[in-house]
Amino acid sequence: DANDRYGKGDQEALYETFHYLRLLVDFYPKHIQKEDKRFFLPAMDYFSEKEKDAMLKEGYEFDSTLIHKEYADMVSAWEKSMKGV
Repeated sequence: DANDRYGKGDQEALYETFHYLRLLVDFYPKHIQKEDKRFFLPAMDYFSEKEKDAMLKEGYEFDSTLIHKEYADMVSAWEKSMKGV
């Protein structure tokens, strides 16, 4: 919302954007550490080795296509924006 307002000339929205970016920068590393160390690792004790291997494989497969989908979506959006230009 702040980015849209800034794009429309609202200079104050830039400060709001910086404020929320700072909150995100402060929050995100702590959040990831909590997920990695205090949630995901202890949760792994509830799964068998076979189940963990299957989850890892599925995660790798998902991640391997994720960036390709993102770029494909970006190209599609660009192509749509260029129609009629």
